Amino acid sequence: NIGAPNNILRIYEKAHGRYLWVIGDDDLPTLSCVSNIYEFLEISNPKLIYLPSRWSTNKISRISRLPKFHNYFTEVDSLRLVKTSHMYITFLSSWIVDVEVLRSDSNFQYDMFRNTLFPHLSWILESIKKESKLYVANVNGIEALGGNTGDYNALTAFSVELPRILVSSLGEHS
Repeated sequence: NIGAPNNILRIYEKAHGRYLWVIGDDDLPTLSCVSNIYEFLEISNPKLIYLPSRWSTNKISRISRLPKFHNYFTEVDSLRLVKTSHMYITFLSSWIVDVEVLRSDSNFQYDMFRNTLFPHLSWILESIKKESKLYVANVNGIEALGGNTGDYNALTAFSVELPRILVSSLGEHS
């Protein structure tokens, strides 16, 4: 066991496709979400997609059905994306990233936040900073089990680590 952050980074290292979507073990895509996303990736070539989630305190046993592709995604600017995702910017399962764009940047450090609970934020924040082809799903795409902190201290994670990551990545005015 190398720990959750290192497992996430290992997934990035081993991924060979254009897009990377890491889904947590207690999260599920809603019905028709995967086919909607696949179709959208083929048509629109997004650089980053945010999938809002619906949180449940009970074990997820029934998955919501989503409408077909029409009006499923909206292109947004970086400010709207950050406002829409808000604190869920840290929620790994909600993000689909075009890793080819990141890997083509010789200055990009995919493991910049290796020693934090949110190593994937380097991919997300870098994609947001590129300000191109950013999308938000207009309906919840993920069914998530709430209350699962993975045995980390939420206060430290969100009041110490997250602000430090945002300032180091986006600057003092983040």
